[in-house]
Amino acid sequence: MRISIGLGASLFVAGVLLALFQLWFVPWSPEIFLKMEITIGAFFLVVLVVYFVVKEYGENKTTRSGDRLDD
Repeated sequence: MRISIGLGASLFVAGVLLALFQLWFVPWSPEIFLKMEITIGAFFLVVLVVYFVVKEYGENKTTRSGDRLDD
């Protein structure tokens, strides 16, 4: 799970840095920049969804095994 959090944070920071770089230096055409931002955003969403699925699966498995049942 730490990998997902680190990877998600890295993708978010990369998207922000890419936007700032484009704002100040304009190295790419608007079409290429938009494609790069959409790609980073899609990877970010994939990491986020996988993180939540794995987290929910682990919590569901723990609950079904009876380890987290309160008296």
